[in-house]
Amino acid sequence: FVASDAKAAQQQAAELLKSLHSIEQKQLGNNALDRWKTLYPAISQATSAIGQATDLAVQRQSFSVLSDHLLEAVELFGADMG
Repeated sequence: FVASDAKAAQQQAAELLKSLHSIEQKQLGNNALDRWKTLYPAISQATSAIGQATDLAVQRQSFSVLSDHLLEAVELFGADMG
């Protein structure tokens, strides 16, 4: 089981938003950039919702949306663990 901690989820969402904002879009090719531009708003919005929510149920609902879009991004771009 995973501990439920709304405050920790908010903090992690803030870190994820920082990471999302630091992505160098110039390094993406045209097709990849077009795909990213369709995924980024949904990923960013779901992450922001997690960060703003204090209710675990709301955070979980937003995480479900975030998870779906991140899965799509990883399938498209891969996951360079680098």
